[in-house]
Amino acid sequence: MVEQVRRLKMQLLVAVILAGCGGIVRAADSVSDAQVFYESTVAQVVKSRCSTCHDSKRREGGLDLSSVGGLVAGGDSGNVIDREHPEEGLLIRHILAREMPPEGEPPLTASQIKAVRLWITSGAKFRKPPRQRQISEHDVIPILLLRCTACHGTRRKEGGVDLRTRESILKGGKSGPVVVRGMPAESRLIHRVLKEEMPPRRQLVSVSVKPMTESERKTIEAWIRAGLPQAAAQRATESEGFGPTETETHEDPKARSDEPALWAFRPPRKSPVPKVDTESDNPIDAFVAQKISDRSLAFAPQAERHRAEGETAMLPGLRPCVTRKSSRQSGQNLQLQF
Repeated sequence: MVEQVRRLKMQLLVAVILAGCGGIVRAADSVSDAQVFYESTVAQVVKSRCSTCHDSKRREGGLDLSSVGGLVAGGDSGNVIDREHPEEGLLIRHILAREMPPEGEPPLTASQIKAVRLWITSGAKFRKPPRQRQISEHDVIPILLLRCTACHGTRRKEGGVDLRTRESILKGGKSGPVVVRGMPAESRLIHRVLKEEMPPRRQLVSVSVKPMTESERKTIEAWIRAGLPQAAAQRATESEGFGPTETETHEDPKARSDEPALWAFRPPRKSPVPKVDTESDNPIDAFVAQKISDRSLAFAPQAERHRAEGETAMLPGLRPCVTRKSSRQSGQNLQLQF
């Protein structure tokens, strides 16, 4: 009887321990599930360690990490997160290579790196999906410049194909169009990429390029499927000329989601000449005077003639004939003969 009671107590004790362990495992699982969302832990890491170089104002490399939209949009080098190949994404690669944060800043801790890595390898999910912006040529042209223009660019246009701009893409080449609007599966550009003929494998080393990634190809396919849309700023420029719109005059171009981050991909615009008091008729001087006025500065006083001539004589590359002439002022005046 005593032995049966002892066994019963032992069974009850084991059951209680197992129940407690199950609760611990479930709690651990819930913590693990929470960590795969960006807002759980990764957002705080990015805000505290990355915003110095990648906020809405500085945007190094065209990358803004101050918002979910900026993170998803990527930078000048394209997307920073690769969901198909998580370990090959630019964000995790720069972190693991100790390039983010930059030299001089303390590196991320092991727990912070683990949190970012877990989030990316788990699918880079967000609790609140970011608002999707319309794809445009500004998402595609950087990819083509990186992967294709060694053979289809400035120096070489194999097959008569130039992939540097949206207009040249629409123009096609000797064999006809390279893209079919709305139909990526029918576009020769996508066919060549899928067959690994573009960029050609045998020339990867000679032209110093790498094969196009799956995410890059999907970006191009999405652009073709959408009908090769242009950014809103580009459409406004073509319809209204080079003059800036009312909003463009006062806004920072980098703050608008429809503008490319890199200056080289922005269309040129004529800016109105500031109306300021200046003795010069050159519009460049008007811009300089406006900036000086905005900073509450003033022009330096006009230099005396003999001082200006003396400084000019010291300029490298000028070999004037210098003669000395007596002056009513103290000292001597430098007279230059060119």
